[in-house]
Amino acid sequence: MKKSLFIAVALLLVSTRVTYAQVSETIIVKGDPDKFYPVIFQDKGWPENVATELEIGRSNVHVDVPAMSWQGSLIAKFRIHTTRWGNGSEFIDADIKQYFSQFRPLVAGWYDATGYNGSHNVIIWLRGGNLPYSCKSQYGATPVVYDGVQNALPFKEQIGDTGFKDHTYKTALDPYVPAQGGAVYKFGADFGGIVKTFNLFQNNGLVLHGFPGYYADISNNLYWDNGWKYLAAGPANLFKVGEHNTKSDFAFYTAPVGTTPGATANLLEAMRICENGNVGIGTSTPGSFKLAVEGTLGARRIKVQQTPWADFVFKPGYQLPSLDSVAKFIATHQHLPEIPSEKEVQEQGIDVGDMNKKLLQKIEELTLYLIDQQKEYRSMFESLKKENQELKAQLSRKK
Repeated sequence: MKKSLFIAVALLLVSTRVTYAQVSETIIVKGDPDKFYPVIFQDKGWPENVATELEIGRSNVHVDVPAMSWQGSLIAKFRIHTTRWGNGSEFIDADIKQYFSQFRPLVAGWYDATGYNGSHNVIIWLRGGNLPYSCKSQYGATPVVYDGVQNALPFKEQIGDTGFKDHTYKTALDPYVPAQGGAVYKFGADFGGIVKTFNLFQNNGLVLHGFPGYYADISNNLYWDNGWKYLAAGPANLFKVGEHNTKSDFAFYTAPVGTTPGATANLLEAMRICENGNVGIGTSTPGSFKLAVEGTLGARRIKVQQTPWADFVFKPGYQLPSLDSVAKFIATHQHLPEIPSEKEVQEQGIDVGDMNKKLLQKIEELTLYLIDQQKEYRSMFESLKKENQELKAQLSRKK
């Protein structure tokens, strides 16, 4: 018995380990509902040489003041290791899943506030408006809310012995923060990895979203909001591989400058490649055209291969229309023969290659008319010259 007790005590002395229970607490972030306020958490795992694991949650979208106001739900997990005077190996990994409606996202950013001091402070900006958040950490994160009500703004980060850096509320998400679900990040805005959540792959602005058998989306600065719509974090773009109705199409969209962050994206289709290979620029329906452009097309050079060409006008046997017949046609139809009318052009457009051929044909016909006219002039000139010489000879004989 004594021997067993001695062994147990020895093992305890050799492998002494402090076990911490998960510590849960609830905070309320007051202030305005359209602002994100800095909440200070502690990296208490630092002295234990492990990362602090912090969970922040709002499972019920109605846990609000007032109740039933649909402020949103949130499940977020942070793994934190601060630098503390520049020790290095610091990171903040964030896995965020949130649903939001009236006031949009609940987390706006995070920051290691220990770069120039020996504190354990980590700042996470949470949306205000009397919103409660449940916080849990293996060591107790000791949250302190700076919302201008419970504690005055700004929070002052110690910089060296005498300096301070102010941190106040945010009104928009930092660029590295996902509006909804699935992103994992390192410290600051550095990319730390991509995780998959319900067919959503997302990192710093890049979103890969798909629906098996229908489409796959690749976007920048857009966030999937279910209900078949995207939210924009500012100017954005989207590439869709397939759609619900046309599963084989490729479509390119843009959201213009001035798009409100967090608002439904006003996507404009810029270009589409249809399943038959036809391309539309500025139009989603190129029809039978291989390339349809809605707008002005500018180019330094365009080469069109066209056969047959209009040189048949110069070949023997070509029946050149008489000028009288051309004049009669123009008087009746108000356009040249074989050239489309104004109405036809307005309704059907023109084939550029075919039109160039027809215009060249008319130029070559005009050339033949000029050649014939030149022949007539020369014949008349020679005839007049001969008559003039004969008259001069007669006058000379009379003298």
